[in-house]
Amino acid sequence: IPDYLLSEKKVLIQPILPEKKVVSQPEPIGTQEEKLSFLWPIEGEVIGYFGDKGNKGIDIAASEGTTVVAPADGIVELAGYGKEPGNLLMIKHRKEGLITVYTYLSSWLVKKGDKVKKGDPIATVGITGNAKNPCLHFEVRKIGTVEPVNPLYYLP
Repeated sequence: IPDYLLSEKKVLIQPILPEKKVVSQPEPIGTQEEKLSFLWPIEGEVIGYFGDKGNKGIDIAASEGTTVVAPADGIVELAGYGKEPGNLLMIKHRKEGLITVYTYLSSWLVKKGDKVKKGDPIATVGITGNAKNPCLHFEVRKIGTVEPVNPLYYLP
């Protein structure tokens, strides 16, 4: 009797489920020790995950005005505005070989060229660009590329 027949007169019917989308990720750059040295930029619930609906980072819910902190030492590469991301900030972290990106900000607390230390206040959460609610969009990219990597690889 074939697998799909339970008996001669009973047929096993199984729904055809769509294949789950698997987002391939490069191996993390940092060691586990370096990963654990990164700070979360804000405390809050992750409401959008890397790879979901084309998300290139994670979205963290927070109240408007919540202070965003630098996850590691670095230099501010950009403090500017874009139509979709709204107010945004980019920090280069040479030691880790990464750039972190923060969008939907209300305000910047640093400017291009500023050196920041891990835990320094760098911005405040807002509702700018295409944000529908106050939240922080946080991305991580390898230096020298534009392709983002999953930020959760670098957060404790």
